[in-house]
Amino acid sequence: MAITSLSNFRAALARSTPLYLSKPASPSGTYAASLLTPGKPVAMVTPTTSLARSLSTAGSLPIPGGALNGLRLLQATISTVAPGVVVLCDLLNYQGGLVANSVSVQTTNLPTAALTRSTNGAGVLVAVEIFASIGSGTTYTSTYVNQDGATKTSKSSQLFSTAGGVKLMSFADGDTGARSVTNFTIATSTGTAGNMGILLFKPLVVLAATAWGGLTQQDAISGGLQLETIPSDACLFLLQSGGRRGTAISFNMAEDV
Repeated sequence: MAITSLSNFRAALARSTPLYLSKPASPSGTYAASLLTPGKPVAMVTPTTSLARSLSTAGSLPIPGGALNGLRLLQATISTVAPGVVVLCDLLNYQGGLVANSVSVQTTNLPTAALTRSTNGAGVLVAVEIFASIGSGTTYTSTYVNQDGATKTSKSSQLFSTAGGVKLMSFADGDTGARSVTNFTIATSTGTAGNMGILLFKPLVVLAATAWGGLTQQDAISGGLQLETIPSDACLFLLQSGGRRGTAISFNMAEDV
């Protein structure tokens, strides 16, 4: 049944199965993705070729599959050492092989593979993740296809040098998402190749961890959640604010029937 009342919510919560995600500390001064860090679920393999990602990707949070109408996030309980923000995201595409010691236009493993969810690109964000240190910071721009199918050039964005750091790409004015990224250019060479990659993802839920060294619980009744829909084949990961000393979250989801 649809979740339209408190009794519906309680029934859905009773039939849901808790899912657990636990990841270690993230780098200071930047956002970090949970994709390549050990923990639960296991770390993904550092990407090379651009590939669409889904529930079947090793390292995705193992949510219940086969829900024809998607899933509803009913409740989330967050355990952290310090307050901060974590964002539950659906990874759509993951790519690697970009370097920081060349100012030439880079097309290694680009353009990114076609999206298999959120295919029109609306609300799909782009970020660059540092897989191996690039020596020092620099800025970058990318050419991308926006939510309307038009080719655009991003605004210049700062790159962090630390492995594990994630920097969002700044869209051209008026754009709300991207369908693909076609190339990547850094402004100045850092002298160190390193290794970087592009991820396309859709933020699903913003979770605020407010307790120092304790638990923060959010749900659709007391506040913090709005019965957000989770695609049944989503490749879920966390994007978390920098300097976090470990995050553990339990989720309760139920099929939207």
